[in-house]
Amino acid sequence: MSQSSVQGSLKPNSESSRREEIEQKFQQRDREISELKEMIGQLLVNQNKGKRIEGTSSRRKDYHGDTFSSPSENEQYSSHHNDYHYQIPPRRNHRVRDHHPREPKIDLPSFHGKDDVEEYLEWEMKVEQLFECHQIDDEKRVTMASLSFQGYALYWWAALVKDLRLRHLPPIRYWNEL
Repeated sequence: MSQSSVQGSLKPNSESSRREEIEQKFQQRDREISELKEMIGQLLVNQNKGKRIEGTSSRRKDYHGDTFSSPSENEQYSSHHNDYHYQIPPRRNHRVRDHHPREPKIDLPSFHGKDDVEEYLEWEMKVEQLFECHQIDDEKRVTMASLSFQGYALYWWAALVKDLRLRHLPPIRYWNEL
């Protein structure tokens, strides 16, 4: 037998064994990815419940060369966990807890700060009604009212705040000081 015929007969076997080796590595990666998806799913579920995953330390991965091994490699997963396109189901009844109660949205009338006294008094009465109706704290009223300033009133407010800071005086905190 010639040397070229020996090499030719070895080539298909080495290609098929190489192909099998690659397929085995892909299957191993598929199992690892499936396990990671399962762990992520459990993390998300337990995070929502405020609990720690049980048995996390038993699922520790040990690195050996180019592969990972796990005590749970023999675990059976449902068929959808082996799919690369598996998506974790959406959370149901998920409530975001707001630790800071929000003030109701109030549309305050704008105030331009013109020389019209009646316009100012009308604005002040309307704003006072809204604050009372929505039960806004006295300390928040100044901040909210200043947000409605426009034009000259806005310039006046910015200058007043700056002047108080420069003179190291406390800021205006209450509605009746405004």
